[in-house]
Amino acid sequence: MIDEVNALNLPDNAILDRNFYKKTNGKFEHRFVYFPVTNSNTGRTWLNNNLGADYANLNSSDYNPSQQATAGNDHLAYGSLFQWGRKADGHELINWTGNKNGTKKYGHTQTKSNDPSNSLYIIGSNDWRVYSNDTLWASKSSKNSVCPVGYRLPLDPNGANDGENEWYQETQTWSSKNPSGAINSVLKLPMSGFSYHVSNDDIGEIGNEASYWFGSANRSTAKSLDFYPKNAYSNANSVKTFGFNVRCIKDQTPAEKTDSILKEIGNEHRNHKSTVTVAQLRAITPALSDIKYRYENTYRSYIEGDTHFSSPATRDEVQQMITEVNNLNLPDNAILDRSFFKKTNGVFEHRFVYRPVTNPNTGRTWLNNNLGAECANKNSYKYNPFRQAYRSNDYLAYGSLFQWGREADGHELINWSSATTGTPKYDATFTTTDVVSDALFIIERGANRYDWKMTQDDTLWANESSPNNVCPVGYRLPLNPNRANDSENEWYQETQTWSSKDPSGAISSVLRLTISGYRNHFNGNVKQIGAI
Repeated sequence: MIDEVNALNLPDNAILDRNFYKKTNGKFEHRFVYFPVTNSNTGRTWLNNNLGADYANLNSSDYNPSQQATAGNDHLAYGSLFQWGRKADGHELINWTGNKNGTKKYGHTQTKSNDPSNSLYIIGSNDWRVYSNDTLWASKSSKNSVCPVGYRLPLDPNGANDGENEWYQETQTWSSKNPSGAINSVLKLPMSGFSYHVSNDDIGEIGNEASYWFGSANRSTAKSLDFYPKNAYSNANSVKTFGFNVRCIKDQTPAEKTDSILKEIGNEHRNHKSTVTVAQLRAITPALSDIKYRYENTYRSYIEGDTHFSSPATRDEVQQMITEVNNLNLPDNAILDRSFFKKTNGVFEHRFVYRPVTNPNTGRTWLNNNLGAECANKNSYKYNPFRQAYRSNDYLAYGSLFQWGREADGHELINWSSATTGTPKYDATFTTTDVVSDALFIIERGANRYDWKMTQDDTLWANESSPNNVCPVGYRLPLNPNRANDSENEWYQETQTWSSKDPSGAISSVLRLTISGYRNHFNGNVKQIGAI
């Protein structure tokens, strides 16, 4: 054995395919060699290439195991296309002859089998097995594991875009969540297309799209990370008989997992965007004390704030966060303002606490109060997070008056003293720069009178992950993507359930909406208080 391994002249820290020394169809078809690559932002280590990539193939004239994809359509990096949960028995092998051309090495069959005895690709249904089994790729020791020793497929134990969704965490560090971000990432993911599950041997969308398997599945379907020309997203309903790529991630010891979570927390703090979960906090060793599941979003808000975390975070800093959050004595299912733990003008001005309310007619969940409502203000003696507006001109529920797309930097804060009286906390200013460094309300400026920015940007509040999103973690502003009164206009759908489309219907609705007026863009004065 020693002589045979030494004769291979493998580079240092080379990682061999799990089936490197196993024969399929009477020959060594899996002589693939990989290298580890680590994402410095997450601390997670992956293989540098897809399983089966030509660059990794010791038997190929293109063998160059340290080389990764040079472009999204680099066919030498495409690799194998696996049916979910199936062994590397040869069914996955592809002969790539160009960036748009590839064929399966072996044919196909419609005969299902729980343990195929050949390399034929099984088509014709949603599962290649007679009986579904969701554990086949669930861990590094799973029965049909295809990853090298110590590696496994990425997992998503919660079925959500959070800190435990390992593909999601990876994409969060990319420049863009699309094929461009994928190829420019540490992993250099190419777009190899996919094998169909119907009765043919075709490979579709080569060079244009790609899908990468998770190890997570649910009966007849499994989860994948799907790439299209303009976006990338997690798909929980991928048919198991499709052929998708596999990129393996290193399994971690408890100490390694602790290190990567602390690194992730430090990075999320710098980026003011967190997806940490209670399960991740519980995985930190030695164990942290008094972690509460009901404060999961509050921990995220803390990480996003201006409180101090090192990079990576330390265990003591995380324990301090847990203690400080617990000491707030928040009600169950409390939702903290996104800027709760951020200082503006040197103080905590956004200590607002909200609760969720659901419209039973639409099934949509909203915050129970306007952002900045006095009754939601933990710094106020009138604080009562369970309270909503009593009437249309209830000034304790009026809240803040934002300029569209702007951060909660203090410009929006209003001191309400009665149903008809309110004064801005900060003055107005005229400015000719896009860089806003204070809490002053920006008023009209000549030709650009309808925007506080000199350079317009329609993406600032477009979704939950938008750069200036002012809503709490997991929330966003209502959208109207079609610019029409239809089922996707979220405000329109809400008003359809009101008793009347006027202030009376608004205050009688689940949301208890007030008529707080507006702040004028000419001079910054608050107008029409209690009237509109």
